[in-house]
Amino acid sequence: MAKVLIENDIIFSRVAEVGRCLLIPQNCEGWIISSNIIRVRVDEEKIYPLFCLYLLKYSPFILRQIRRVTATGGRLLVNTKTLRELKFPVLPLKNQIGIAETIKAMELRIEEIQQHISKINVLLSSVRENLLFGSGVTRSLDEKCSMKSTPLKTTSSTC
Repeated sequence: MAKVLIENDIIFSRVAEVGRCLLIPQNCEGWIISSNIIRVRVDEEKIYPLFCLYLLKYSPFILRQIRRVTATGGRLLVNTKTLRELKFPVLPLKNQIGIAETIKAMELRIEEIQQHISKINVLLSSVRENLLFGSGVTRSLDEKCSMKSTPLKTTSSTC
C-alpha cells in the first residue's frame, strides 16, 4: 500500500543513513514515499511535529535508543515497530513549540550568515585577484621594474 504524505509528516530513513529525517512542508502533500522511508505522523494535540523532528535528529537520548534497537548484524535497519518503542520526553505542547521555534529561528539565522560569508568570500577572491594580478601590485611592479627572484629571509624559533 502506497504511503501518501501530508503536511507535518516526518519522513525517516530506515536504511543506509538511518535516522536522517525531514518534516514535510505543505507543497509536498500528496507525494508517495519509497519502502526505504518510514512516515511518522504525530498526534499534533500532544506533540509538535517540528519538536519531534528535532528530537529525532539531535537528541542524544533518542539517537542512543535508535542505535541500540537497530544495531543488528552490523547493518542499521529501522522499522515502524522499533520507532514505536522509542521513549520520547514529554513536555507541555507550549514548551515544545517554544523550543522548536527557537531552534528553527537560530538555524535560519545561521543559514543567512553562511550566505553572507559565501558572498564575502566571492568578493574577497575578486579583490585579491584584482589587487594581486589585475591592475594592482604585480602589474605595477611588472611595468616599473624587472621582476627578479629574491629569496625571502626566514627565521625559525623554538619554544
